[in-house]
Amino acid sequence: MALTQTGAAYPNRAYIMGKDRFFAEALDALASADKNIGNQTNASPQASQPAPSTPTSISVSAANGFGTVSITHNNSPRGTAYLIEYSSTPTFTPETTVQIDNGISKSFLQYLKGQTLFFRVASTFYTSEPSSYVYYGGQASPKAVTF
Repeated sequence: MALTQTGAAYPNRAYIMGKDRFFAEALDALASADKNIGNQTNASPQASQPAPSTPTSISVSAANGFGTVSITHNNSPRGTAYLIEYSSTPTFTPETTVQIDNGISKSFLQYLKGQTLFFRVASTFYTSEPSSYVYYGGQASPKAVTF
């Protein structure tokens, strides 16, 4: 199988190619497949993956006790997942914060009647740290929503 050098990176490739072209081509195929899987899953076996870009904005609405969170993320990379957090305090202290792994969905609906909450969202690849958070109302003064 003829293969371009894309992804076919491993130690001593030139030496192996000189000794056994067929073995080198098999290693090329494996290295390329490994690179392809990494690209599709935003993962790297050699290093940790950098976080995706930060979401553009978050909006929150309340109706009949239900909260709807909508995330805007312009040009989001493939495989981006979203972490939504809500808290009863604008500082998002751990004991008052609920984190929801929203997967790749950019919307979230939950019954939150009787609560006043603050919201923020970050993006992540499951193989990376999260991006910076985007706060509903802004980081300097997050806006509370009453349900």
